[in-house]
Amino acid sequence: SGGILHQMLRGDLDAAEKVELLQEFFRSAGVWAPLLYVGFVTIEVVVAPIPGLILYAPGGMIFGPLVGGALALVGNTLGAGLAATIARRLGAAKVEECFADDTRRRLHTIIAERGPRWIFWLRLNPLTSSDMVSYAAGLADIPARKVMAATACGMAPLCFAQAAL
Repeated sequence: SGGILHQMLRGDLDAAEKVELLQEFFRSAGVWAPLLYVGFVTIEVVVAPIPGLILYAPGGMIFGPLVGGALALVGNTLGAGLAATIARRLGAAKVEECFADDTRRRLHTIIAERGPRWIFWLRLNPLTSSDMVSYAAGLADIPARKVMAATACGMAPLCFAQAAL
């Protein structure tokens, strides 16, 4: 309908024009702009095909590198917890049915011990799909709070670096 998402997906605008549109959109939101931005980043994490790069760098231009990075990190953390919860509720039981009891017990032990650490390392890699890691963590039955903690620690450098750029 010509809203901000439509504007961001237009092919006839260059990156600078899109950033200007984003800045104007968030300026018009007033005091609600930070909450709206966190909501956009959260949705970006939950809806897998949307790339985060289109939001993190402009977040730094809109709110400044520290606030923009912090808001992107909050959105990523909330989105990771939400995606893991969705996956756990919708599919974890079905995934477990695919494994024999002894294999399932071994996997649960390994995932309980190493899962959050794996999430942290995967989050440090900017080429790893944050969305897919969150859904996989939920399917692996890693608690959302652990997914969120590992995400916050692992995504912090990337969110702040991109916001600063």
